[in-house]
Amino acid sequence: MTNETATPEISVIVPVYNAEAYLRRCLDSLLAQDFDQWEAVCVDDGSKDGSGALLDEYAAADSRFVVIHQENAGVAAARNKALDAARGKYLVFLDADDWYAPEALGIYWRALQGGGADIACSAFYCQYGDGRAPLLTEPYKHMPAGIAPVEQKSLKYVVCCGWAKAYRRDIVEANGLRFDGGMKLGEDVLFVFRYLAHCRHVALEAAPLYNYFTNEDSAVQQGVGGRFPVEVYDTNMRVPVLAYDYMRKVVPERARRREYGYFFLRHALRERDKWGALTRRQPELNRALKRCNLRYVLVLATRTASISAWRMLASYFFLNLKYVAQGFMSKRR
Repeated sequence: MTNETATPEISVIVPVYNAEAYLRRCLDSLLAQDFDQWEAVCVDDGSKDGSGALLDEYAAADSRFVVIHQENAGVAAARNKALDAARGKYLVFLDADDWYAPEALGIYWRALQGGGADIACSAFYCQYGDGRAPLLTEPYKHMPAGIAPVEQKSLKYVVCCGWAKAYRRDIVEANGLRFDGGMKLGEDVLFVFRYLAHCRHVALEAAPLYNYFTNEDSAVQQGVGGRFPVEVYDTNMRVPVLAYDYMRKVVPERARRREYGYFFLRHALRERDKWGALTRRQPELNRALKRCNLRYVLVLATRTASISAWRMLASYFFLNLKYVAQGFMSKRR
């Protein structure tokens, strides 16, 4: 029996905007949890479909659902509103078209409650709306389980998006962490990076606990698909720079700042490789992305100011020159 008046252990933050087609699946995944000490703070961000009424239906049936209705202000504002209302010791973020495995909240809670971690990160499935099989996203197939220091070896497993993680609310509140309402994209990535500045240990869970639904109408997918790819790419490159500027302000240890800077540089180069493959047949777009990449990568490398960062950067440019030379030679043949 759930004690619905007790302070919840976990607050589930659910921003909702025109998600009626998927919302019931999302909310039912919370009701199916084998851990019941949670609240779901759901913010209806001015939905024009039946999302608001559906949220009210769940709240009427189970008081663990807390519903806030507001005029449309964007996903960052919706999450911030929910954070202001959250009462749980720990926080998780659940998008309205995604859903949890039944054991998810219990595993996140145990990782933070008794494991000495500041953040818990799990594997996840990408679920496709066109019927394709779920994808267990790399590198999580080989993610080690357990508690690890927040450093290069563990950061590569901490997926940048806000979901598939659990956070300590005391860290969020003590450092005034909120989502940047001025960003159309990448606001959750920046939140995660800034949160990591205050973490010493991460709990890694190899089991896929989160189901991410690849919705072709989402802002990210529209960006990848071609409506505003330069804006998406620019955001993906700018976020590490913003995050590293924040790190330099709040992290006193120089060695730790360099560690983060090296991680952000790797992130930036990885983004370039990914987007380069997507735009290889679009020369003008590819050139625009290269300009974005060069600007942000040089900024990161300069601010990190470590030998390892410059070595990685030199290796990256050498490989790119090698590929250009190979392409030139193949054309001459």
